[in-house]
Amino acid sequence: ENVRVLVRVRPPNARELDGGYAKSIHAHSDTQLSVTRAGSAAHAGAHGTMTSSSFAYDYVCDETQSQEAIFERVGAPIVDGVVEGFHGCVLAYGQTGAGKTYTMQGVDYDDDGCDDDDGCDGCGGGGDVAMGGGGEVDLNAAHAGLIPRVLRRLFARVESERARVAEAGGDAEFDVKCSYLEIYNETLRDLLMNSEYDGPAPNIREDNKRGTFVENLLEERVVGAEQTYETFLRGAANRRVGQTNMNADSSRSHSVFTISVESRTKANPTAPVTKKSALLHLVDLAGSERQKSTDAAGERLKEASAINKSLSALGNVIKALVDLADGKERHVPYRDSKLTFLLKDALGGRARCSLLACVSPAHVNVEETMSTLKFAQRAKLVKVRAVANEEAVGSSSELAAEVSRLRALLAEGGGDGGMNTKVKILELEAIMAKANRAASAAAKDSEGELEKLKAKLADAKELCTCLDKNLQSAKMVIRLRDEALKRKALTPELLDAEHAELRKQVEHPPEVVRVRMELAALQERADALQAENERSANRGRLATAEAELKDLRKLVVAEGELTAKALDEKAEALAAHAQIEQRNKILEAAIEAAERRAVESEEAAESART
Repeated sequence: ENVRVLVRVRPPNARELDGGYAKSIHAHSDTQLSVTRAGSAAHAGAHGTMTSSSFAYDYVCDETQSQEAIFERVGAPIVDGVVEGFHGCVLAYGQTGAGKTYTMQGVDYDDDGCDDDDGCDGCGGGGDVAMGGGGEVDLNAAHAGLIPRVLRRLFARVESERARVAEAGGDAEFDVKCSYLEIYNETLRDLLMNSEYDGPAPNIREDNKRGTFVENLLEERVVGAEQTYETFLRGAANRRVGQTNMNADSSRSHSVFTISVESRTKANPTAPVTKKSALLHLVDLAGSERQKSTDAAGERLKEASAINKSLSALGNVIKALVDLADGKERHVPYRDSKLTFLLKDALGGRARCSLLACVSPAHVNVEETMSTLKFAQRAKLVKVRAVANEEAVGSSSELAAEVSRLRALLAEGGGDGGMNTKVKILELEAIMAKANRAASAAAKDSEGELEKLKAKLADAKELCTCLDKNLQSAKMVIRLRDEALKRKALTPELLDAEHAELRKQVEHPPEVVRVRMELAALQERADALQAENERSANRGRLATAEAELKDLRKLVVAEGELTAKALDEKAEALAAHAQIEQRNKILEAAIEAAERRAVESEEAAESART
C-alpha cells in the first residue's frame, strides 16, 4: 500500500485578513483541490491570466472540517493497526503557522480564552475547552487534537480486546509505554526529563532485531488515556518555541511522541501465547520557513537553517523512496539528518504511515502552499509493506493441541471462516516445524559440546602425564646435585646428566601444576559422588539413567527431523493439491466448452438436414 496523505486547509488568521485576504486554494471534493496563483480578480487583471494547478490525495479537508473528522480518517485506522501489531506513524508537515500543532495537539484554554499558538488560527472560535474543571484533561473536547483522540481510542481498544479474550475463556495482558523527544538544531533532547538532568544524552542506534531506536530515552509505563496525555503535556511544556512574523509561538524543533504497545494473549488454557508488539510515532515537524517571510535573525535564523536542512533531507529521502517504488536502484540517505534516521523504519516500509499536510488558504502564502502540496504528492507515491509483529510462543504440545482444536473447528465449519482457520493451522504447523528444527539443532549442539568436553578431558590427562615427567626430571636433578655436593666436585658426566634432565623440564613446563591441582580437586569430588552413590539405595541407577537419557536424546533428534520432514512434505502436498485443483477447473471449463461446441454442431447438422 502507499503512504496515505491528508491535506488540511486551515481558516485564514487575523494577520492574513488584515493584509487583504484573497483565497488561493479551493477544495472540489473529499479527494481533490486546486491552487490559483493569483489571489483575486483584481490581481488577475493586473498580472494577466490566472494559473491553476490541481492535486489529488487520499483525503482533502477544507476549513469546515472538524478535528473529529480528521481523526476518523487518519488516526482511527492507525490505532487499530497498532493494537493488531502493526507499527504506525503520523507526520504533520507544512509551513510555519499552517496549523500543524493544532491538528496534532489541539488547543488549551485558560480563563482568558484561547492561546495564540500555531494551531489556534484553525480553531475558528467556540466555547469548547480542552481542559475540564479543576484542570482535568478533557479528551472529548471539540478542539482536542489527533494525539488525545488517538490515546482515547487506543486504551478503549485495549480494554475491548481484553474483555473479548476474557469472555472467550482466555487471558490478555497489555503493556503500554510512552516517550517524548525533540530534535533541536540536530540535537536530541528527552522532553520527559527535567532540565537539570545531566546524564547521557539520547542517541539514535540501529540493531538488526530492534531496528532503529533511541538509547538513553526515558520510557514511562502508562495505564490510561488521561495519564498518557498528562505525560504528553508535561513534555510539550518543555518544547522549544519562539516568536516570528509568521507565528507568535512557532515550534522551533521537531517533536516525536512514541507509544509502545506490547500484548500477550492466551486464547484458551491450552492455546499457545500470542505476543504482539508495535510502535506508534506521532511526529509534529517544525514548519518550513523563508527568511523574508519570518524576518528571522540571530538565533531564530540559525534555528530556521537547521529546520530547513532537516526538512530538505526528508524531501531527499522521499524522492529516493519514490524511485525505489518505481523499480530504480537508489541509495536512500537516511543518515543525512537525525529526523530521517529516527524515522527510517517508518518511512522505509515497516509501518503504516500517514502524512498530514497542513496549508494556508491565503494568496500571500501560495508559494509555501505549492511546496507543501508537491511534497505531499511525492510522499503519496511511496510504497510501504507493513507486517504484523506477531509470534506464537509455547511448547510443542501446546502448539499441537491448538492445531488439533483448529482442525476440529474447521471440520465443524465453525470459527470466523474456514479459510482463516486453515491459514492459522498452516501458520502453527510452520511454527511447530521451526521449533522441531530448533530442538534437533539444539540436540546436535549438545552432542557436539559433549565431544568437546571429552576432548578437553583427554588434554587434561595428557598435561598430567607431562607433569609427572617434569616431576621425575626435577627429582633426578636434585639427586645429581646431592651426589655432587657429597663429593664436592662436578664432573663433566654429572653436568651432562643434569642438562639432559633440565631439557626434559623445558619440554614439559611447570605450568601444568595448576591443571594437575584442579584435576585432583575434580577427581576428589567425583570420588565423593561415586561413594555417595554406592551408599545410596539407588546404586547402579545413575549409569542406567545416563544410558536412557542418551537414547532419549537420539530419539528426540530423530523425531524432530522426521516431524519437520513430514510437515514440509505436507506443505508440498497441499501446494500440489491446489495446483491439481486449478488444473481440474481448467479442464472442466474446456470440457464444458467442447460439449457446447458439440451440441451446436449437432444442431447445425440437424438444421442442414431439414
